[in-house]
Amino acid sequence: MVDVEKVNLGNTRLWRDLGVLKRDANLTALAAWGTPGNNLGSAMAHAKLYLDDVDPAQQNALLAREYANDLIYSTRLRAALREAIPEAEMNTPAAQAKLMELAAEYFPLNIGVSYELDQVNLPWGRSFEWDFDLTPLQ
Repeated sequence: MVDVEKVNLGNTRLWRDLGVLKRDANLTALAAWGTPGNNLGSAMAHAKLYLDDVDPAQQNALLAREYANDLIYSTRLRAALREAIPEAEMNTPAAQAKLMELAAEYFPLNIGVSYELDQVNLPWGRSFEWDFDLTPLQ
């Protein structure tokens, strides 16, 4: 799935509709966060891995990571975080704590396997991007 409607934002209406139809559970690859060209290239690379019989657990983990980054953070959490914390304070422990609190609503994430969010941080002290770890639940 390649979402190219907006740069650096996923199309929330599209993804909501896919969720209602349960089509998001059948993804092989996705990209929704970058520029249209980067999204297309990322999704094609992920699909190629799938077609080359990469370990299904690794493919699924990559898909979950892309979903968490492209759709959860870039489309939803980033705006909520910016509403709660001034950008000048994104490098504080309060911002990290607020991000984890806001993210809790979306996890565990079920993309074939359920994943929990272990940790989050804003590596550059700004809200534009995040760093995070996902762990598969048994």
